[in-house]
Amino acid sequence: MTSTKNSSHDIFWLARYAHNTLAPVFAQAKTVEPSLQFQIKITFADEDSKFSKENHITVASHWGRDGMFQLSSWLRTKADVDRFAAKSAGDVANLQPLDVSA
Repeated sequence: MTSTKNSSHDIFWLARYAHNTLAPVFAQAKTVEPSLQFQIKITFADEDSKFSKENHITVASHWGRDGMFQLSSWLRTKADVDRFAAKSAGDVANLQPLDVSA
């Protein structure tokens, strides 16, 4: 029986695809909020793991404002990355500069 899990090789290339897809989105956000940063984390899952039974990536974006800007669920496919990129792009389009004048 063939496994439906992403191989380690597949998840590595998915992370690269995610970076190439998301870096321009977060760069645009950074023009509005310079403190913004993002990370892509790869999980190579162990068959015996109780919590991470599938290889996947997660994306998190933090900033100097309260809370986080973005956090993905487990991304396993290009379609997952594309959906997250579209959501993030929509949020970036609505991003407003922080009004510090009081």
